[in-house]
Amino acid sequence: MSLLTRFFLALLLAALLPVLIVGSWFMRSNERAEENARQLHRQIAVLSADMVEKAAQDMNRAFGFVLDLERGGRHSETDDLRILQQTVTTHPSFVLLSLLDREGREAIKISDKTLFPELDRVDRSSDAVVAAARLNGKVSLGKVELRQGNPVLPLAYPLSTGRCLYATYDLNSLWKRLQGLHVGDGGRVLLAAADGSPLPGIADPALPAAWKTPPIGEDSIGWYDEMELKSQPFVGAYAVTPSFGWRVLTLQPRKEAYAIGEGFRLRAAVFLLLLMVLVVAFAYWLAGKLARPLASLIAAARRVAKNDFSVKVPEPGWGELNELAKAFNDMMGTLQNYEELQVEKLLEEKAKIEALIQTIPDGILLASFDGSIAYMNSSSKTILHSPQDSTPKNVHEVMTQPVLREMLTALLGRRRRLSNAELEMLDENGAPIGHFACRGVTVLKDRREIGVLLLMHDVTAQKQLDRMKEDFFHSIVHDLRNPVATIEGFMQMLLSRGNLTDQEKSYIDYVNRSTERLRDMVDNILTLSKIESGTMSIAAKPIFPSELIKRSHGIQLILAERQGVALVAEPGPDPAEPLHCDLALIERVFGNLVGNALKFTKKGGRIIMRSHAQGSEVVFSVTDTGPGIPADKIALVFEKFRQLAGSHQRSGYGVGLSASKKIVELHGGRIWAESPEGQGATFSFRLPLRPAAPVAAVPQT
Repeated sequence: MSLLTRFFLALLLAALLPVLIVGSWFMRSNERAEENARQLHRQIAVLSADMVEKAAQDMNRAFGFVLDLERGGRHSETDDLRILQQTVTTHPSFVLLSLLDREGREAIKISDKTLFPELDRVDRSSDAVVAAARLNGKVSLGKVELRQGNPVLPLAYPLSTGRCLYATYDLNSLWKRLQGLHVGDGGRVLLAAADGSPLPGIADPALPAAWKTPPIGEDSIGWYDEMELKSQPFVGAYAVTPSFGWRVLTLQPRKEAYAIGEGFRLRAAVFLLLLMVLVVAFAYWLAGKLARPLASLIAAARRVAKNDFSVKVPEPGWGELNELAKAFNDMMGTLQNYEELQVEKLLEEKAKIEALIQTIPDGILLASFDGSIAYMNSSSKTILHSPQDSTPKNVHEVMTQPVLREMLTALLGRRRRLSNAELEMLDENGAPIGHFACRGVTVLKDRREIGVLLLMHDVTAQKQLDRMKEDFFHSIVHDLRNPVATIEGFMQMLLSRGNLTDQEKSYIDYVNRSTERLRDMVDNILTLSKIESGTMSIAAKPIFPSELIKRSHGIQLILAERQGVALVAEPGPDPAEPLHCDLALIERVFGNLVGNALKFTKKGGRIIMRSHAQGSEVVFSVTDTGPGIPADKIALVFEKFRQLAGSHQRSGYGVGLSASKKIVELHGGRIWAESPEGQGATFSFRLPLRPAAPVAAVPQT
C-alpha cells in the first residue's frame, strides 16, 4: 500500500468517523421528539463536561512545575523565581502565581498586570482557599470570579516544606468554547457551582439573580423537565464534572426542543451526503499534498544511505514541508562535503600507517581463521623467507618453524587466545638469523573474533648482551672463590694466636663475617648459574624434617647470637617416611632465609624455624619479627638482583632468595612469602618427600 493511499485512508477515517456517527444518530431517530431532545441535550452536556474535564487535566499538567519546587529540598528565592517565570512563560493560563511563606504572606509574586494591577505583596493567611489547603494538605479550589471580564479560578497548593503555592488560572478559553455551544436557536450551555448557583461570565442574563439549578439525582448525568423561566417552560440536561464538582447545564425552550420540521430527514440526508463528498475530496487532496513530499524525502534518504548525493529533494513550496526539504538538501550537501573530506583523510592516514608498518623492523602477520593471510609487512617476509613482491595465500606456506606452526595452529583452531614463544630463526641455508620473541593474539572487533595477529620482535642483541653480562659476572665470581678461601684461612690463623687484644679480635671477627657473606654470595651465584644452564643435579639423601631443622638451626645459631637475635627451632611431627633431598642445597636455602631474616630483625628480635608434614609433602618456614614486606613488593623478592630497602645491619646483592627459589624448584617444590603489614615476614617452601628431578652425584664446586 502506497504512502498516498495510507494517508488518504487515515484522513478519510478521521474525518468521516464523526460525520458517520452523527449521521447515523440522525437517521435512526425514529422515536418521539422529546426523546431526541433529551439525547441531544445529554450528549451536549457530556461533551461540555468533557471539555471542562480536559481543561482540568490541562491545568493539572500545568502544575507539573511543583515537582521542581519540591525537588532537591529547599531552593533559593532566585531558583523559585526562575521556576515560576518559566511556568508563566510555558503556561500563559496562569495569570497569577505567588509563593506563600509559612505565615501565608506572598514571598514571590508573578501576575498579569492587566488583570491584577496591584503590585504589593498580599497577606493571604486569612484566605479561605489557603486555609483549606493547609488544613487538608491537598489542593483547594476557590470560587470562580471575574477579573476585567475574564473568568479566573483561584486555588492553593500546599508544599511539603510548609509553604503554599497560590495561583489564579484563566478560564476564558474554556468559557468561550462553552459559550460557542448552542442547542437550537434559543438553547445554550450554562455552568453552575456545586451549590447550584450559576458561575459568573457564562450565566444566562435572563436568569433571576438568586436562581439555582434544581436538585440533581444520584447519577452524574440527568434531565430537567419544565423549568419555568421567562414565563415559559425550559428543558435541559446536566452533567457533573468530577474534577471541579461543577454542573454543566443545557437550557432550551421546551417548545423549540421538541419541535421538528417537515423535511428534516431529507435535509439531513442530503446534508450528510454532501458533507461526505466534500470530506472525501478534501482528504484526497490533503493526502496528496502530504504524501508526495514525504515520498520524495524517503527516496532521497535511501539514496543518501547508499552514498548517492547527486539528486536533490524537490521543494513543495508551502508550509513546514518546504522548510524540511530545504534542510534535507542542505544536509545532503554537508554530508557530501564531509564524505569527500573523510575519504581524503582516510587515504592519507592509510598511506602513513602503511609506510610506518612497512619500515618497522618487527615482523607483522595478520591471518584469518581459515589460514588465509590478510597482511604481511616487509620485515615478516624477510624473517619467514617470503618474496617481497608478493604475499603468500596461506600461513602454512611460510611457517617452516615447528614452534611458530604449533602456535598459529592453536590460535587458528581457537584453542588459545594468546601465545608467546622465543626461538632462533634460520635463513634458507640453515644459518641463524637471530633470536625473535614471537607473540600471537586473537584479534577482536565488536567483541567478535576476526583473525590472528603474529608479532615477531628481534631480541638478538639483547640476548647477546645478557649472555655477555652473565659470562663476565660468573667469571669474576668464580675467580673470587680462591681468594675468599685464602682470606678465611688466614683469618683462622690469626684467631688461633693467643696474644690478640679484644679490639683486634673484633676486627678479625668482622672481616671473617664479611668473608662468610662474600663466600655465600659466590656460592649462590654459582648455584644459580648451574641451575639456569641445566648442569645442576641433586644428590638426594634420606633425612627426617625434624633432623634437617635441627642441623640448619645449629649452623645458623652462632650468626644469630652474634646479632643478639633469638633463633628458635620448632620442628613438627615427622612423616612416616624420610624426606629425600640434597642436604647441602636445602641447608643453603635455610641459610639464605635465616640470613635474610637477620638483615631485617633488630637486636632482641626472634626468628622461628618450623616444619610439618602435609600428605606426601613437607612444609618448612622461617618467620621473623621484622617490619615485614610491603604488599606490592612480595611478588618481587625472589627476582635476581632485587633487593628491598630497610635492612638495619647487613647488606646483600639480591641473589640469595633467587638461588633459594631455584633450588626448591629443582627439587620439584614451591617457595613463597607472606607478610601481614607491620607483623614480620614468613618465608615458606614445600618439598615432596621424593624429588621429581633426576638424582645424580654431581660435585658441588
